[in-house]
Formats: sequence, C-alpha cells, structure tokens
Amino acid sequence: MKIQFCIVRFGDDSTFQNNLDTIKRYFPKAEFKVLNNMPHSANLHEIQGSNEAFEFSGYLELLEISPQDGIIILLNDTLFKHHFTLGWLRLLQRFCEVMTVEENIIYGDIRWDGTALLERPNPFLASWLFIIPTKKSRGIFAESLRNLIHEPIPTLSPDYELFLSQWLGSGMIWKGWQGTLKDNATFERKSKCIYWEHQLSAHLTKSGILIYSIGNESRVGYALLRALDRMKIGFWRIACRFKGL
Repeated sequence: MKIQFCIVRFGDDSTFQNNLDTIKRYFPKAEFKVLNNMPHSANLHEIQGSNEAFEFSGYLELLEISPQDGIIILLNDTLFKHHFTLGWLRLLQRFCEVMTVEENIIYGDIRWDGTALLERPNPFLASWLFIIPTKKSRGIFAESLRNLIHEPIPTLSPDYELFLSQWLGSGMIWKGWQGTLKDNATFERKSKCIYWEHQLSAHLTKSGILIYSIGNESRVGYALLRALDRMKIGFWRIACRFKGL
C-alpha cells in the first residue's frame, strides 16, 4: 500500500530533520510532505502554511495538494515534543501492516473522555494523528475540516467553558494541557484547537465516518504509550518549574 506522510510543523527547530529521518527509517517506502506554519519559515523542501487555523488549516492545505490514491497519515510535530516518539512509530508501523482499508473509516489516537459535555463527543480522535485510508474518507475529512474552521464558534456551554479553563490552566503535574498559559492569546488559541478537535470527530461521525483506534490491535502497548506520554509531559512540567518558566 502506498503511504504518504503529511506533517505540519511550526518553527525552525534544528532537530526536526533528525526526527523526520527517524520516521523514514520506519517507513522507507513512504512519501513525505512537510508544511511549516511559521510565517516565512518554510525551507526549500517544505510548504509554507498560512497558519489560518493552526494545525487544522495545515492539514487541509496538505490534503488539497496530496495525491488521490494511497493512505494519508496526517501528523503534527507534537509527535516529537510531547509523545514517546519511537514507541508510537513502532505501533504505527505494526498497525499499517495489518490495517483494514475501508471506505468509511479514519484511524487515530482515540480518546474516551465522557459524554457530560455537549460540545465534546465520546469518543473523539486526538488531533495530532489521523490515518485516512481511502479517497472517499479523505474527501469527507477535508470537507468536514473546511466547514469546521470556517464556521463561527458558537457560544459555548458553561460546563465546556469550565472544562477548558481547568484543562488549560491546570497546575497539576500529571493532568491537563502540556503547555503553559502565558497570556490570553494562548488561551484563546488553545481553546479553539480543543473545540475543533472535539467537533471534527462529531462532524465525521455525522457524515458516516467510523473513527477507530490504532491501539485496538495492541491494547496493552497502546495503554503503556499513553501512560509514557503523560509521564513525559509531567517531567517536562517539573523541569519548567525548576527553571522558573
């Protein structure tokens, strides 16, 4: 099966090329497209992104120039920053060897966070990874994404507003967003991204797409990876506090 990685990054991190080479070792026959969302920062081998809707517009811009055949794997560069990279690449490699290519399925890192909030479906796909196996599912994904990021965000329910403030402003080591809230602009940006992340899965489901976890074939390994990710984020927070960031 032909596989194309479409990766969204932001910045000029000098380690990115080494990380990209690591993916290529796991997927030597895959094709790669990289979009850089930082203004005026794309190198000769990258596509300059608009950053209109952060990684979501980056995904859409990559899909619009990707071939219509084969499997598309959408990633953003948090794979290298906030996830146990090698473990996820091994899981992804094994999954691609056994995955079922069906018209109405999109695979990824699925989350079950409860149904108490109107704006948050249960389950939903985390927005750092999407595996899109067919032309039909790619078209539905792109259309859902296009509609979502151009729709005005409605007034959110009080419970969802509370969830956003608690998640983004969490002072706990092992729970909450992996970043640090330094200003209102960061809060607004991340609030939009979380809302879009939740609503994208809702749009896909309404369009007849099934969302499916790449961890279903290796539940123990998947659970371990999720735990290691949280540990990595926790230790990063400890280091930030130690440095006074």
